[in-house]
Amino acid sequence: MARVAILGGGVAGLIVAHELTRRCRGLQVELLEKSSALGGLHRTIQADGLKFDIGAFFFERDHQLFSTFPSLRDCYVPSAPRVMTVTPTGDLDMYPVTLRGYVRGHGITGLTYAMADLLCCKVRYCRYDTLPSFVKFYTGGTIYRTSGLQHYITRLYGLEDSEVGLEFARQRMAVMKRLTLHKLIARSASTAIRRRIRPQAPAAFYVRPKEGFIQAYTRIRDQLERDGVSVRLNVDLDAVRRTADGFEIDADGQVERYDRVISTIPLPALFRLARQPMRQHLDFMTLYSMFYRGRMNNDATVLYNFTHRGRWKRLTVFSRHYGPADRDDDYFTVEVTTRFTDPQTLAEARHDFEEHACALGLTAQRPQLVGDAVTPNAYPVFRNETAEALHQAKAEMRTFGFDLVGRQGKFEYSTSDTVVVRAKEFARQFATETGWAH
Repeated sequence: MARVAILGGGVAGLIVAHELTRRCRGLQVELLEKSSALGGLHRTIQADGLKFDIGAFFFERDHQLFSTFPSLRDCYVPSAPRVMTVTPTGDLDMYPVTLRGYVRGHGITGLTYAMADLLCCKVRYCRYDTLPSFVKFYTGGTIYRTSGLQHYITRLYGLEDSEVGLEFARQRMAVMKRLTLHKLIARSASTAIRRRIRPQAPAAFYVRPKEGFIQAYTRIRDQLERDGVSVRLNVDLDAVRRTADGFEIDADGQVERYDRVISTIPLPALFRLARQPMRQHLDFMTLYSMFYRGRMNNDATVLYNFTHRGRWKRLTVFSRHYGPADRDDDYFTVEVTTRFTDPQTLAEARHDFEEHACALGLTAQRPQLVGDAVTPNAYPVFRNETAEALHQAKAEMRTFGFDLVGRQGKFEYSTSDTVVVRAKEFARQFATETGWAH
């Protein structure tokens, strides 16, 4: 019986494991995860008796996770999120920007000027080749600057927008295509009509189970094991060696042989396992999550910081989905991307948010910090020179013999739904190319 090892128990690894058991005959699939739980970046942490997520996750009703693992539907919570931005003027607007919100902050004259500038940018940047020119082609330079979007991008990466590669825009900024003039007008009109016809719209999304992501990924693990997948947690991976007829993996003090190795882990970690020097530099931003409780002064589910100050990038209010805390106050996660995780830097990030929240009036009083978490390698950084380095790094690992898949495995900015779709396609091609397909 052929053996395949899948490195990493995030969404990509789980989907590949599931699909290979369906598509291949005579195949033993083993999933190796270094942490104590499956789910990758889908993590729920308990602090002060409350459950907080690392990130903000919404799943559409037709999300590929539900079609792959139907048992998840009855444990995820229906939600109608209000995703908003804090604008540079301190107002709240629907994410990323609306005509009404822009007029409120800049007036009819400001909107007229922005629309004229957008038409000019359509001509000037029709052959966009940088991130700023990409965004300006869709939004215009005026809206790009005055909406706060430009500041949000530099805040996310800690780089000037001119240093951020176009690949980031292509992978993660499809939302810009919704900011063209006719789409903004259509969106405003449809929102107004929908509110008149159906003031209380049905929930269009789900959020993770009330007990946390552990409940969902326990169900997925049970399903995989029933299908014959060997799921191993807390695995101490030491090295992967290529042999004449496959691979040897040193794990938990033992050497095991596999015919193929599929990696969903970050490329730098894969190079270390292969004992190969990584000549290319791939940069990541660390995510610092701060867990707070306190009374919010607005009804937003998620708030993006589009102001011109403050280090925090996003605030997610969990009490909107799961009910208030025991003192009837809200509880929420605040996120900061950072390159440094020393105590002083993290303390400054906390102080900066608390001061900014009070200045903006986001909370009724200074919020109470109840916990925090640091997530390394959370965001791949695409610089202008990253594309060639990434191509070379992936080529070296493929030459070594690894199959690469997933957001981390391929250094991509992808939504979880896209990750599922691509993982399924990879499994289909893998089964066909290896000759192991039913």
